[in-house]
Amino acid sequence: MTATASPIEARMLAGDDLAFAELADRHGGRLRLYIRQVAGRAIAADSDEEDLYQLVVFRAWQLRESFVPRGPGSFHSWLVAMARNVIGDRIRYLAGKGRDAGRRAVCAASIASEIPASITSVASRASRREEADRLERFLTELEAEQRTIVELYYLEGLSLAQVAERCARARSSVWEELRDILARMRGSLGES
Repeated sequence: MTATASPIEARMLAGDDLAFAELADRHGGRLRLYIRQVAGRAIAADSDEEDLYQLVVFRAWQLRESFVPRGPGSFHSWLVAMARNVIGDRIRYLAGKGRDAGRRAVCAASIASEIPASITSVASRASRREEADRLERFLTELEAEQRTIVELYYLEGLSLAQVAERCARARSSVWEELRDILARMRGSLGES
């Protein structure tokens, strides 16, 4: 069963590149953090998360017409699935090269000209990296189970029920934990 696309998803599917850029911007922070968390553990010394992010966005842009809306959060879940593939490809590449840190399979500069310019400005990249650094520092201070809940819900885009099932907790317990973590994060990062 296919859900109805949101207005912005419908515009993207109709060929509006600015709609795609807006969707990518909306999900960029969470996607970058997901890439940093997953790739950071697996290939931190060999890859820059921004390069991996740019490759995910580029592939999503190339495949945007194949996106199938499945309800709220499906665009983010689609991006996360693509990120898993990109990271897996990078791991296989590095394994084949003997983890050659000097080589880059991904070169954001070579593909940036094809991605809508609104998502690749230097100022935007610097601001996003700074925000990701602050969020990552906050995440590392969380207890392991709290970090898992945040990663599953916010970064992977799973529903509360799915997170509760994976963590063997009640849905209400997961929601309360997320609400508490979000309040602490806002206080820690100076947001109101």
